[in-house]
Amino acid sequence: MQFVAAKKMKSNKKIFILALTLIFVCFLVGVNNYEQLALAINPVDYNKSDGSDLTRDNWNMLDEDFVKREGDTISGDLSLGSNQITNVDTNFLDNNSIASVNFVNNVISGAVSSGAGTFINWGREDCPTDTVRLYYGYGYNTHYQYRSGGSNSLCIRGGDAGSFFNNASSDSLYPLLTAGSLQIPDSADDPQSTMQQNSTVRCAVCLKRNSICIERIGSWNCNGVAGFSPVYSGYVLGMTENFNQHYTERLCVNRSFQASTIATVGSVLYGTRIQSEGNIAGYTANLNRFLKCSVCCN
Repeated sequence: MQFVAAKKMKSNKKIFILALTLIFVCFLVGVNNYEQLALAINPVDYNKSDGSDLTRDNWNMLDEDFVKREGDTISGDLSLGSNQITNVDTNFLDNNSIASVNFVNNVISGAVSSGAGTFINWGREDCPTDTVRLYYGYGYNTHYQYRSGGSNSLCIRGGDAGSFFNNASSDSLYPLLTAGSLQIPDSADDPQSTMQQNSTVRCAVCLKRNSICIERIGSWNCNGVAGFSPVYSGYVLGMTENFNQHYTERLCVNRSFQASTIATVGSVLYGTRIQSEGNIAGYTANLNRFLKCSVCCN
């Protein structure tokens, strides 16, 4: 009988010691950190990088050393060494989401294959919203007094000189200029117009991805063209017919004109107007009015 009692007391002592050990361990890691305790004793989920055993300090630093598998955050940089992040989800929540290389390549390929619309924003050195500026500069064409030379206006970026020219003959270029105040659609004709007289013409080459862009002459809107909307509105400017001067192409110049340098020598642009509607059936033009225009993109 005494032997049985002694054996029972010895068994109870082992249980008591085991319980104290478990309580002590729970105290070290925090009584509410049972999840961390379970993960920590699983070698698959918690292995020290140097292969050494866990110490008491290691147990107490679990909150600082580890991030939960979801919903937790870290401070400082995360180094993966030579490892990679795989199985990235492409259902992005915002601009901070991670994208795989394959997903990015597919997006770029799709954007390139669907094309992009380009246009020149005559009168400004910036580009409208939702477009990309490729470069900016000033407009140039042949001097208004010269009868020959190229007729198309160029938007030229400065600061990158070409090879030296020393021949007497050339296709000479001069800055594009607006004409006098009565000959351009300035604020006196349109309160929303900021065109300046005798001013050099700034320009920007703009790109709108996945789009087609067209000029619409005669209107500030893109009504009737499904899916298109104006990226800017303006007026048509070209060379005057009164002085037997050089011919230039007509440009759709932004009526939100950006202030520029005043000059008097160059290729001069005048407001374009319809002189006669030609009695065309079903067609009505606003005679002797500055001709509206817009650039429309879808």
